[in-house]
Amino acid sequence: MHALTRVIAWVCLAAPLALVACRRTASPAECEALVDHFAELVVREKLPDAGAEIVAAERARQRDEARKDEGFRACPEQMTRAQHACAMSATTSDALLACFE
Repeated sequence: MHALTRVIAWVCLAAPLALVACRRTASPAECEALVDHFAELVVREKLPDAGAEIVAAERARQRDEARKDEGFRACPEQMTRAQHACAMSATTSDALLACFE
């Protein structure tokens, strides 16, 4: 399973818990920022010497992929702000994914 798809799957699985707890959810801009952050982490892990152009291209590719995914489009209603804060402070893709477990 593609890593971004795993993030989206965890967001979708966490949605019922978030609704029960009545917690505030992430904004659309926060969801977009999460995709950018995740893409940058993945590129830096796979290609640690990647330049800004490669990172930007990967971000664009990840964002395009996410926009096609129904789970990502539902992100603003499903991802809590606490999950978003955890994910945005993650320094590795594995740490980011752990925010949704």
